Amino acid sequence: MKLNDLPTFDTAALRAQDAAHHLHPFTDTKDLNAGGSRVIVRGEGVRIWDSEGHEIIDGMSGLWCVNLGYGRQDLVDAATRQMQVLPFYNAFFRTATAPTIELATLLADVAPPGFEHVFFTNSGSEGNDTIIRLVRRYWDLMGQPQRKTLISRHNAYHGSTLGGASLGGMSGMHA
Repeated sequence: MKLNDLPTFDTAALRAQDAAHHLHPFTDTKDLNAGGSRVIVRGEGVRIWDSEGHEIIDGMSGLWCVNLGYGRQDLVDAATRQMQVLPFYNAFFRTATAPTIELATLLADVAPPGFEHVFFTNSGSEGNDTIIRLVRRYWDLMGQPQRKTLISRHNAYHGSTLGGASLGGMSGMHA
């Protein structure tokens, strides 16, 4: 698909709706209110395009979740096949799905010795919150429940959830 083949967008209307209804993370609201948002309308490979036709290299990979690139038909096909069979089911209360079991096995097979179990989360933020709970539970089971101090790098980003955000020195992220 070429840029000229894309539908046209009313950028001004989209920006007005965005300003009226969307709260942006990690955004200076003064700058946002003064200039409006950049409306991204398409991606291909490592590039994205905004509603005004500007081509941009996406160095953040869609905030780390499109690291294999945009517009990958093989990924669309694989996701479509799986969604037709079973798009999702949780792992709570002794349940599992075949793809989850297969991926956990693959990851355990390629991991260093001693790492035989996998715990899946939906994001790095959830992963960091999970490890906080696991570490605290570990010390509780070891009979040392007072060991609750965690060390992290100052001004580091560890996620946007309460646990992950509290690890970093970004005061704007603290509750």
